[in-house]
Amino acid sequence: MMRVLVVENNVELCRTISDFLQQSSDFEVVGEAHDGQEGLRKIKTTKPDVLVLDLAMPRIDGLGLLETLQEDLPKPRPLVLMVTAFGHDELIGHLQQYGVDQCIYKPFQLNDLADRLRRMANPESREPGPGSPKVRDQIEKDVTAYLVHMGIPSHYRGFVYLKEAVVQCALHGFSAGTLTKELYPSLAETFGTTPGAVEAGIRNAITTAWQHGNREFLRQLCRLEGSDRAPTNSFLMARLVERMEIGSPPG
Repeated sequence: MMRVLVVENNVELCRTISDFLQQSSDFEVVGEAHDGQEGLRKIKTTKPDVLVLDLAMPRIDGLGLLETLQEDLPKPRPLVLMVTAFGHDELIGHLQQYGVDQCIYKPFQLNDLADRLRRMANPESREPGPGSPKVRDQIEKDVTAYLVHMGIPSHYRGFVYLKEAVVQCALHGFSAGTLTKELYPSLAETFGTTPGAVEAGIRNAITTAWQHGNREFLRQLCRLEGSDRAPTNSFLMARLVERMEIGSPPG
């Protein structure tokens, strides 16, 4: 059973997450906190296996809490699932440096959060194995359907890069902090280009879909109702990976 500490500024959301997790035999919620200072105290007293940690909090925010933990780490270090409403690549790219294992973006489905926690605790638990041809083929088909539905032209290099990026993340786990350090370089090697070209190609594909494709579908997928800005690379990838994990078709 995974021992979970929920550190979330929104009191109602904190209680909702805790109540939902407590319904499963996989989790034991060992405490709640609503700011970083309270979170630090409860980490020391409850010794959780994993933190569900809000990024934006009063007194000490999520990154401040993690900085303090790096100086005085409990043993063993708890896994960290960062909860954030911010999808800026520049910000998300720094999270891994602070010990963030996974991110989930607000708003999210509680089932998605629980599934993410289970995979964090046991990343090899999928059956059939994540590298099996059957699983990969199905994910490729599903990702392609989403990208086409968005309105990304299939002849764009960014279409190919984005499809392969989502497939890899769906198979091996998504961590926004590894995009520039691991995923983009890996894709660049695969396609004989540079990490910068991969990132720019994906950005161009998303921008094209936003400006000339199915903007309403993108807004619905990324829960950006009313927004006039296209989702960032990392934000869209995270949403697509979530769709692959629950097997939800587009449309």
